[in-house]
Amino acid sequence: MISDLDGLAAMAAADEHHRYEMTSDGQVMISPIGDPAVAAVVSRLAMSLLRAYGSERVVVHLGIDFAEGGVRVPDISLWDHLPRASRAGYVGTEGLRLIAEVRQGSDPVGWLDRGAVYAAAGVPSYWVIDQGDTKVAHRHLLDAGGTYRPHPSGPVPIDRLLATAPNTD
Repeated sequence: MISDLDGLAAMAAADEHHRYEMTSDGQVMISPIGDPAVAAVVSRLAMSLLRAYGSERVVVHLGIDFAEGGVRVPDISLWDHLPRASRAGYVGTEGLRLIAEVRQGSDPVGWLDRGAVYAAAGVPSYWVIDQGDTKVAHRHLLDAGGTYRPHPSGPVPIDRLLATAPNTD
């Protein structure tokens, strides 16, 4: 049983093929990094964001310490500046502008929980890329009340999103 971030970090360091995350109540979640189709979408989106924002701001599979919200390892994060490690090698949320994740399954509860954690931390933009038949990006913007609302233009086909310089607003 892992009881703290140091233990979680040690397990994650010993296993490069899985994500190690922790909920606010200490529950550990271990999941595969992703299948080839998911990895391809993550790579394409990361390249698009890198072209738009630069290599000092876009990070793939970075462990983020959300304090009361636990530790999450999103597929892609966009920052005001390159983050620095804080507790147990994880980074805090200062300067975090966007989290993008590729949905690997149909577990809506997990995605709702993640969105609540990111909203509570004040992350301005959260994207969920649906790998299903529709292959769309569901973009959410944080409102003044601290809740995510769907982007006014609605879901965007992945190919259209990647063909333009992605705007986080």
